[in-house]
Amino acid sequence: MAIGLACALTTLAAAADKFPEPTGIGKATFGMAVAEVKELFPNMRPTKATEAALKKGGEQTLAEFDLDDQSVGPLKCKCRLRFFKERFYQASFNCPDRDPVVEYLNKTYGPPTQSTATSIYWMGEHGMVGLAPRSAGFSLEDVKIGKEVQMTLVTAVFGQTPVITPVAPTP
Repeated sequence: MAIGLACALTTLAAAADKFPEPTGIGKATFGMAVAEVKELFPNMRPTKATEAALKKGGEQTLAEFDLDDQSVGPLKCKCRLRFFKERFYQASFNCPDRDPVVEYLNKTYGPPTQSTATSIYWMGEHGMVGLAPRSAGFSLEDVKIGKEVQMTLVTAVFGQTPVITPVAPTP
């Protein structure tokens, strides 16, 4: 049993070493400003919530824009682009068929590095891919900006910056 677990962990570690991390979608790379991405995708339109916030003015911390019939590899999907403080950090896709999505992700990114009962992940140092295996939904994300988003949301909800203490593995 311990040998099997060690082999599985070695396989996941090896997969992580070879993981081709996403850097964005098409020519739009993570970290680009909304205006730069809009030049590349002139058909992107703000979601209703983003449109309402833009009308109010002021700083736009989170913004979402939709693209219909977006190509990603051989797939045509609905796409939502997410920005944090004007920086592109995530593209999520809702595709019509699950099986081609799973095939595309496995072919493009190799074996997943993590999986749970509800999610499958390809985790890299700078980029990640997340798949909801029961649907045809997946996302590409910048890890660093994604962590900033999570910390900002936690701070907004709880009113303080969380203290994260690393936990040593149990021997």
